Amino acid sequence: MGVSFYIGSLVRGSEFDGQIGQAYVESGSTGIVLLILVSVFAISSSSRVAVTLQRRDIVVWRLAGVSEQQAKIVALVEISIATAVGTLVGAAGAFGLWPIWRLVLHAADMPYALTLGVPPLAVFPIVVFALSVTAVLGGMKAGRQAANVRPVLVLKSDSVAVRRFSWGSWLVGGLALYLIGYLLFLANRTSPHSSITDITQKTTFIYLGTALAYAVLVGSVGKYFVGRFLRVWTAVVPKRWSKSWFLASRQSEHDLEISTALVIPLTVSLVLVTGVFGYVGQAQDAARAFGVAFAGKGIDIGGLVQLLGLPVLISLINAGGIAIGTGAKKRRDASMLFVLGATKRQLYSKLVFESVMLVGTALLISLMVYFVNGLGFYLAVRYGPIPDASFIWPSLTPFVLALLGLGIFLVSSLSTHRRLDYVQSGDIK
Repeated sequence: MGVSFYIGSLVRGSEFDGQIGQAYVESGSTGIVLLILVSVFAISSSSRVAVTLQRRDIVVWRLAGVSEQQAKIVALVEISIATAVGTLVGAAGAFGLWPIWRLVLHAADMPYALTLGVPPLAVFPIVVFALSVTAVLGGMKAGRQAANVRPVLVLKSDSVAVRRFSWGSWLVGGLALYLIGYLLFLANRTSPHSSITDITQKTTFIYLGTALAYAVLVGSVGKYFVGRFLRVWTAVVPKRWSKSWFLASRQSEHDLEISTALVIPLTVSLVLVTGVFGYVGQAQDAARAFGVAFAGKGIDIGGLVQLLGLPVLISLINAGGIAIGTGAKKRRDASMLFVLGATKRQLYSKLVFESVMLVGTALLISLMVYFVNGLGFYLAVRYGPIPDASFIWPSLTPFVLALLGLGIFLVSSLSTHRRLDYVQSGDIK
């Protein structure tokens, strides 16, 4: 549904000439890129968590005589089947809800409604196959680690070993860094003798390109630094301030795979949101520096919501799904803490603090990326085509999105802890 939504913008853009048609095409193509980025990182994170939660089952298979290779294959086949079934259910729902979706767009006077038809059925098998491949690739490393680990280590602890860089992460991260450097070089080398429109369009779209590259960088290598970043910034609050804060900090570090799977997709969404809003701010600043009125190219709040709404929604749904999917493990951990003397109030407070830590980590990483990207772009154009350029400070949008993500985390986590009043020592398995 999301891809078809943005394809409608591309079709609409082909009906107009000049800046109006270009705005539709840019909006549609950018939306497709954002949607694919968020979907890939969300599905990869979910598949890694799914394999991690199966570590005990894989160990039982190993003890029953199943080989390492067979255990890994079975785990990945389960993920691919679950992904395919989930995609088919989602596709069927999208197909059934499509007429309602068109009516909503038409009622909101959105131009996409005029060009959107029923999604072609031929697209759904392609989507199912692509998502299944993404899920298998995302869970392959976790499946290999789970199958190769010594059974006694898994039975002793649920924690996952600290990640090491893989060649794929190095490759993607290196390409993203190269692209960032190359785009900043292009921005700096833009001719100041070009027309104001050309300079503004070229430099601001370069800024958007660097924001997308930073999102890829965070999604590919950020998972290796989430634990360290989480440990550093939560250390600002003394552990003795609250037992619940101490428990939440230790739990987040202990369940690092789950914490990373929750943080990375939300961080990527925040980086994209701050990047798109920063792109608009850069265009406005370039117009101010040249002393001309900012035309906006059709960009307004409604257009930004249309552009960012679906990728952000996918990220939030993914986070909520992971929180619910890991509920059984969290209830088991809560049962153990309860038996060891923790009160129910402390357990609920721990749950809240844990959500705050994860969302805070995503927000801080995204803001750090925004400032690095903004400073690099500012220096590139300040000593290049726009001498009067200014540094664009972030808007309140990422903070609002972070609060929304916090609400999703809390609701999803609390729904899995609704049976906390009935915790018994027998829940510990």
